[in-house]
Amino acid sequence: GEEDKGGTAIVVWGKSGAGKTYLMSKMVSETLERVAEDARQGDGQAGGVVVVRFLGTTPASSSVRNLLASLCGQLSRAYGKPSDAVPTEFKELVKLFKKAVTTWPSEEKKPLTLVLDSVDQLDDSNGGRKLEWLPVKKLGPHTRLVVSTLPDYKEFRCKSLLEERLGKEGGVMLEVGTILEHEKVFEHLLGLLGRTATKEQTEAVTKAFEGQTADDAAGTPLWLTIVAQVVGKWRSFDGVKFPISSSVRGLILDLFKRLEARHGEALVRATLGYITLCQSTGLSETELVHLLSLHDDVLASVYEWWVPPHRTLPVLVVSRLLQDLAPYLSRRGDGSGAELVAWYHRQFWEAAEAFVFPDPSEHKISATYLSATYLRGRRREAHLELADYFSGKWAGTPKPYNKALCECVQQPKFFPGESEGDRMVPPQPVALSGCLHESGGRQLNVRRLTELVHHLIRAGEEKLAVEELCSVAYVAAKFAAGAGMALMREFGAAMVQFPLSHAELVGWRAFVGRHFQHLQNAVCPLVPFQLALQEPDGSAEYKSGASYSEKQFSKDKSGLLRDAIVTWAHPSHKPQTKDPCVLNVAEHEGQVNGVVLSPDGKWLASCSGDTTVKICNASTGEVSCTIQHKSEVKCVDWSKDGQRLASGCGDGTVSVWNPQGEELCSLRGHSDDVKCVAWNLDGSLIASASDDQTVKLWDPKTMEEKGTLRLEGPVR
Repeated sequence: GEEDKGGTAIVVWGKSGAGKTYLMSKMVSETLERVAEDARQGDGQAGGVVVVRFLGTTPASSSVRNLLASLCGQLSRAYGKPSDAVPTEFKELVKLFKKAVTTWPSEEKKPLTLVLDSVDQLDDSNGGRKLEWLPVKKLGPHTRLVVSTLPDYKEFRCKSLLEERLGKEGGVMLEVGTILEHEKVFEHLLGLLGRTATKEQTEAVTKAFEGQTADDAAGTPLWLTIVAQVVGKWRSFDGVKFPISSSVRGLILDLFKRLEARHGEALVRATLGYITLCQSTGLSETELVHLLSLHDDVLASVYEWWVPPHRTLPVLVVSRLLQDLAPYLSRRGDGSGAELVAWYHRQFWEAAEAFVFPDPSEHKISATYLSATYLRGRRREAHLELADYFSGKWAGTPKPYNKALCECVQQPKFFPGESEGDRMVPPQPVALSGCLHESGGRQLNVRRLTELVHHLIRAGEEKLAVEELCSVAYVAAKFAAGAGMALMREFGAAMVQFPLSHAELVGWRAFVGRHFQHLQNAVCPLVPFQLALQEPDGSAEYKSGASYSEKQFSKDKSGLLRDAIVTWAHPSHKPQTKDPCVLNVAEHEGQVNGVVLSPDGKWLASCSGDTTVKICNASTGEVSCTIQHKSEVKCVDWSKDGQRLASGCGDGTVSVWNPQGEELCSLRGHSDDVKCVAWNLDGSLIASASDDQTVKLWDPKTMEEKGTLRLEGPVR
């Protein structure tokens, strides 16, 4: 309409299951219809651009770096910009994205509607859920931005951050509440399924709806959708087959129990567990068949009456279960060519985790499941089973049977004496075809590179995880797959989980950290191996590179590696001392004036002439938070408990922040640049030194100046 002139940000928020995604999808659908209608009528602004992302539905859409790269590429193509100019560095991606959103639509007179659903589903890498990368003001008259989020949780504050940045008149905060006319919505949902309900069944739904509590998600579209899926399978003469829970969690747990009764406890729990532990990426149906074929309890339950000639799970068994779960699963790709299944809503992920990996103090667990699974650490075992599969441990190798499977297989009418069998699972090489050091014809095993180390770490398999991580071949493969930052996060997780291997992991992480830009921007696949061979001869990195080279590269008569690696002309000139640099972070636009490490060693705070303070992860270099100041930031210091950060600016201001980038107080009293700030041991006082030839003491709690020391000259 005439009142919709763009330049406005709309934030749609509501509790889990409130129907935010449906609302966003409906809006996108109507916007596309309007754009098409404008094009048919030859409107002056025909050909508007509509860009939509449902965040968290794929691994790429969970990372803000990958999200921005994807958005910048699409926007470049839509507005006739060179798409091959999309940068790889995060700060450059943010600059390009903001320019694309705020200026390109006006320059090209082509309106942009940008829809980002569930920004809370981003991970915390590069401060994804801090939302500093997202422009919500000064969008320009031809830009409309619509985002959705959950209310604030302990892990994130997306709703509050957006509300604060928008201000009172900067945009629209739209809350999605519960459904008022639930019977009409229920009837509509049944109609989509081609079903109707009897009066008795509808009354049962109404009773459950009215029995909701403040903590339940009854009355939300998610609750009604699940109810419609359940009641839609009832026949008119069935009446009410079982009570309908007033909570989403109750509905889902009831569903899982019915699936157990229909398909078997072992099969259902194993399937739910694998899907849940791979929720960030998903699993293909083929992978599920292979994993369940390696699960002896599942095979024993399926082989109860008949044992086939091959020790694999019939595909139909998994297909039937997935068919019953289909309304609650999403199907997506991850760039590997496989179609992966994952829970489509976080309520299912949370319910499945509670169901398969329960706390015995909160849930009633069958005696069989408790003794056979929980007490052995079912979660760890499931991670180990996933790691074994993605490592190819059982490819071409017979896997021994457990007692239950032996009893099935060794019956006289089947295969007496057989105690192990080939489960016919595929090998899992790092490269499915070609060589790591040759880009031509190379096909990486993306599934192994994504899953293996994660599950090894979660399973506590120190030796295998460290061997995989501390390998130049693995480093090269991760960067070739565009997962360099994910590799740094794997190093960080392994260092926490495996303190005995800390030194080895630190050495390899330092190798990757100091060469990160070269590895990420490498134009030749030989770069990781070349860098490894430039390390001191006694280093683990050199030995790994040399081992790979001996196996993969041919040599000439002189013993030099031919047509591959550049060697030292005079080996005696090669430095044999390691570079002390462990991480290279290049995120500021101006000169860096100060850097300080948090007391726990987890965070780096840096200040710059670009008027910002950046808080970075000390393990990966990822920016967690950018704190914008009004003038050049000269100095920065952490409090001794790591819970506050003081900064000093060129305008004479001292500011105090929490690690999330929220300003706690501002101290004014200096008349020139503040060159140094420092906390006392208990965090009750801040000292600041300035070019106005004074040192001042401040009480950050009361914001009072406690004293001033005058100097004979400027601070140096």
